[in-house]
Amino acid sequence: MSTTTKHQPVITGTATVAATKATMRAKGWSDRKAAKRLGCTATHLSLVLNGHRQSRRLLAKIEALPVRDPSRN
Repeated sequence: MSTTTKHQPVITGTATVAATKATMRAKGWSDRKAAKRLGCTATHLSLVLNGHRQSRRLLAKIEALPVRDPSRN
């Protein structure tokens, strides 16, 4: 018997997740930069943004991110 460990997308709240991801991108944040600012790993952030993990707290923190200054690295 073979078992796979692929993450299955979380069905609930996918519209909210997609909107939050779009907001983050529109504010100029990459996954890596946002993860550092939010205090989580880029992997965890990616899993949440792609619907594989749920974290209302992280989604709220993403929504609260300021517009990123493009001159800052």
